[in-house]
Amino acid sequence: MELQEQDRQKQQKEEAERIMERQLLEGQRQADLTAQKARKEEETFKREELVKILEENNRQLKSELERAAAKNLEKVNSSLQRHLPRSTEEKEERERELIQMKQQIATRIPHS
Repeated sequence: MELQEQDRQKQQKEEAERIMERQLLEGQRQADLTAQKARKEEETFKREELVKILEENNRQLKSELERAAAKNLEKVNSSLQRHLPRSTEEKEERERELIQMKQQIATRIPHS
């Protein structure tokens, strides 16, 4: 009888060890899953922060480009406004020269 009792106790002890080992493995698995979830959440947070930073950088860059474009446009407009009167003056001068040439030609050619 005592051998059977020792055998039964040995089996119970082995079963208890298997249960404890399974519980330990399950605990490790749960800890791994929790750590994995925490890493994913941290990656998501970092990604969202990077997106916010990139969006802000894009807004600033767009604003700077708009200011630079406006400044360049102002320079071009200013240059055109300064050049336009000269062009008009040059055109008027050429027209006067053309009129003078026509008058000279008209005075040299006798009318029939």
